[in-house]
Amino acid sequence: MMGTVTRALNQIIPFFGANVGSWSRLAREARENPLKASTKAFLGITLPSMLLYSVNRNDPRWAETPQWQKDVFWIIPTPEGVPRPRIPKPFMLGHVFGSLPERFLEYLDKKDPELLQEWSRNAANQGTPGILPQAILPHIENISNHSFFLDRPIVPRAVEDAPVEFQYSGQTSEAAKALGKWVNYSPAKIDNIFRGYTGTLGRYVTDTIDPILKNTGVTYNIPDPSLEISDMPVLRSFFARDPYGSGSVSVDKFYRELEKFEGMEKLFRVHLERGGMQAGNRYRDENPEAAIFYDYRFKQWYSRSARSLRLVGGMLAELRRSQREYFNSPTVSPEKKRSKINEINRNITATAAKALRELPGP
Repeated sequence: MMGTVTRALNQIIPFFGANVGSWSRLAREARENPLKASTKAFLGITLPSMLLYSVNRNDPRWAETPQWQKDVFWIIPTPEGVPRPRIPKPFMLGHVFGSLPERFLEYLDKKDPELLQEWSRNAANQGTPGILPQAILPHIENISNHSFFLDRPIVPRAVEDAPVEFQYSGQTSEAAKALGKWVNYSPAKIDNIFRGYTGTLGRYVTDTIDPILKNTGVTYNIPDPSLEISDMPVLRSFFARDPYGSGSVSVDKFYRELEKFEGMEKLFRVHLERGGMQAGNRYRDENPEAAIFYDYRFKQWYSRSARSLRLVGGMLAELRRSQREYFNSPTVSPEKKRSKINEINRNITATAAKALRELPGP
C-alpha cells in the first residue's frame, strides 16, 4: 500500500495512497469478517440510502441534481425552498453499498439504463487512483473544456463563443476575471487551474480577495445577488445547491441530445454524398430516432429531432441573456437579482425538460 511506487505517486496524484488503502481495507474486512462487514454496511449505509431515496424519489430537485453529487453525498430532503443539507458518504463503501442500491431503485422507477451506466462511470472515477498528475490535470481539463470530476463544461455553454475575457459564470471569482482580462484568458479556466492547485483553501482566498478588488475599482463594483446558504464560505460544503439552471440534469441531457442528433444529421448527409440515396435511406432506417426528413423549402435534408432542439436552444440562449442582464445590472438590488436569477434558472430547466419530453418520434 505504501511501497516505493505508491509513495512516489502519492506526491504527485492527490489521495493515491488513500485510494489504494481503502480498497485494501475493504477487501481485508470482506475476507476476514464477511458477515460482520456486510451487516454493518447494510445497516449503516444501504438502509439509510434506500430510505432517503424513498423520500427523495418524487422530489423534482432530486431528479435535477447532478449524478456525481447524488453518488458522493446523502442529500437530506426538505420542503421546497428550504436548502437541503448533504452528508458525505464513506469513500468507496458509500458507492458500493449506498449509491448502487439507490441507482438500482431509481432504475426500477424510470427504466433508464443510463442511470446504472452513470453510476459505473462515477464509481470508476472515484474508486480508481488517478493516473494524471495534479500539476497537469487542470490544464488538460481546460484544453478539453470539461471537468472530469463534475462532468460538465469549464466554460459555460452560454458564453463559449464570447470573447475570452467574458467566458465566466456567476461562480467565477473577481480575481480570475481581473487576471483573465489582463492576460486575455478565460476567467473560468483560470479559476479551474487555481482551485485545481489549491482546493478549498484557494476558494477561501478568492472569497477574501474579491470584495477588495471590487471596492478598490480593480473590477466592476456591481452588486452581487444576495447570498444563499449554499453560496456562503464553509457552509456551502454542507448544503446542496439549488439544482435548477444550466447545471441541471435536464439541461445537460438537452445539450447531449442536441449534439447527438446534429451528429446524426451530418452523418446522414455524408452517407448521402458518398453512397447516394440508397446509403442514406439505410442510415435513416437504422436511426429512426433522428427523424430524418427532406425540407423542400431549403432543398436540404434535416433531422427533425435536431431542428426541434435547435429551436429550443435559441430559447435557452435568450433566457440566459436575460439572466446575465440582471446579474450585471448596477441598479437592481441584490435581493431582486437573486429572485430573478432563481426564477430564470427554473424556466431554463423546465424548458429543457419539456423539449426532451416532446422530441419528435421516428
